[in-house]
Amino acid sequence: MWDNFDHISESELEELKKSFYAQSYEIVEKLQDALLQIAERPDDCDMLATVKRHVHTLKGDALSVGLTSVGSICHGIEDLLTNLSRNANLVSEPAMELLFTSIDVIYQFLVASEIGNDSSSADAIMEKISAYLREENSVTKVTDIGQKERTVFHAFTECQRLQLQKAQQDGRELLEIEITFHELCSEKNIAACMIIQRLSSAGEIVAVAPAIDSEDIETAKTLRCVLTTRENEGLLRQSAYIAGITDTLQIRPLQCEDDVLALEKNLSATPAARLSKLENELMRVEPEKVDRIMNLVGELIIGRSMIEQIARDLEGESVSSTLSARLFRATAYVERIVADLQKSAMKMRMVPVNQIFRRFPKMVRDLSSHSGKKVSIEIYGRETELDKKIVDALGEPLSHIIRNAVDHGIEHPEERKRSGKPEGGVITLRAYHEASQIVIEVSDDGRGVDVAALKRKAVESGFIDIAERDKLTDSAAMNLVFLSGLSTSSSVGETSGRGVGMDAVKASIQALKGITFVDSLPGKGTTFRMRLPLTLAVIKALLFEVSGSQYAIPISSVVEAVSASNDNLTTIDGRDALVLREQVIPVINLKVLFDLKRTEDHKQVIIVASARSRHIGLRADRLVGQQELVIKSVPENFTQSDLVAGASILGDGRAILILDVAAAYRKAIEREMNKEVVA
Repeated sequence: MWDNFDHISESELEELKKSFYAQSYEIVEKLQDALLQIAERPDDCDMLATVKRHVHTLKGDALSVGLTSVGSICHGIEDLLTNLSRNANLVSEPAMELLFTSIDVIYQFLVASEIGNDSSSADAIMEKISAYLREENSVTKVTDIGQKERTVFHAFTECQRLQLQKAQQDGRELLEIEITFHELCSEKNIAACMIIQRLSSAGEIVAVAPAIDSEDIETAKTLRCVLTTRENEGLLRQSAYIAGITDTLQIRPLQCEDDVLALEKNLSATPAARLSKLENELMRVEPEKVDRIMNLVGELIIGRSMIEQIARDLEGESVSSTLSARLFRATAYVERIVADLQKSAMKMRMVPVNQIFRRFPKMVRDLSSHSGKKVSIEIYGRETELDKKIVDALGEPLSHIIRNAVDHGIEHPEERKRSGKPEGGVITLRAYHEASQIVIEVSDDGRGVDVAALKRKAVESGFIDIAERDKLTDSAAMNLVFLSGLSTSSSVGETSGRGVGMDAVKASIQALKGITFVDSLPGKGTTFRMRLPLTLAVIKALLFEVSGSQYAIPISSVVEAVSASNDNLTTIDGRDALVLREQVIPVINLKVLFDLKRTEDHKQVIIVASARSRHIGLRADRLVGQQELVIKSVPENFTQSDLVAGASILGDGRAILILDVAAAYRKAIEREMNKEVVA
């Protein structure tokens, strides 16, 4: 593979590889989507044609770069699809399973070849396809109106269809010739060879039935062949008639039993034109180029902040009042331009979540088949857009949740019937916008989480003690499902039961600056809800000051800010707390948490933020204001604190740290627990 490209440079070859694999993986995804639709609507001939077109494209691309294994499998799929296009009733479960398996094998070949492993063989899957075709395409006998037996052709192969299409385009006639053997003809296989040889001089033989080398030829009364020719009927009759071999001969226009030619004609009309127009409207852009634009937009935002800061510094100077006003006007103008540029650049990174959602119907289908359960998936909000980096990172956590739902959540059909539920369970995958965030929900209508069993398992595994168990509310106990190594399953299967997965879900969502919630009702089902930022590049943040240093937290995490006073501050078990509208909120003293210099400020403020599905208070000296910040990752050699979610640069050139509210809450709890242990 890739051996016949010596005429291009190494860099051009790398670009070609990127383009090939990107397009091939996209075609595989489209094929899986289309096959799922065919499984739901077996009579959808248009979708069969779509699958056929995608397979043909993939075959051509694979063969052009030397990936013959994929090309061979695609050719076998085309022959299989020909059978399905003849009669929608042939779209049986075995056929669909074979198609899905073939697409999975193609994907595996693509992955292997991308990392340089071209040693795999397609013989196993090709043998399965050939066995299916032999069974389905066996030559049968039918009786026509005149009670005369004749042999029926099986569906044309891809090569034969191409021959017929080319002949039709060249203006040749497509004829079916039926020859009845003379009653004295004994060696019919030799006779058939003689007839075919003579007809070949008058045109091109496309198909023969029965096959000359088959056992059926000796018992056949007729020989049928498909011929493309420019010759007249008289010459054909003269060529096909052999004394003592040929009895009667019929010549008629070819009637395609699978309507192949008509189907191909329809495909070449308006749908192809629409597809071509769509492809022209789309342009592939490498993620690195988009990232570069986003970085430049970030630098522009920083530059705008610097100009705005200069204008503020000059505002109080009488000699510079005119200059200050002009700077503010210029800043306002630049701000509008930068805002539009920022939105446009962000939209370049925004992609529909369907890019990741589309893989789950196939996963649910495979899992339900393997587990013996009846499970379907319903997807809503496919068009909801999100930063591509976040969409790519969502694949693993969503896969864990869906596998867990099929294995643990959805019951077996018999159990569901006893509970008064339909035999088939339903998993619902939903995406929608909420304020400046996106929410991803995965729900199932299964048995729900047994909170008592979850608590008991947590005690047995040593995660909590009996005293802690008794204090846990049911809603708080639900978070135990995220503990690594904790599983309520009594058996270990291929998909779950080892106590890993849900902790990875939480870690993945936290890495994306998101929050995970879980709700469950016994006997009704479970819902996992993930709140995520729209993008990881630019955020709106609240700036505040602690001991002379400025910090920031995402504005999406802020609930409200209140002045700290003796009226609303109290202590409970030696811990600071805020009493706000009859609600007690724990307060974290950031000076203590960060080991900063403590100053006696009488005018302090409490920032109420959301973390771990509950409200906490952050004690700060004063609020600075809201500002749009460009998030910059912090190198590990600068800080190893998990309290820092990122950094940014202010308008005056100073760096500012962006705090992780959930990590600050976790750190404060750990410190309190360590104090108790020491005491």
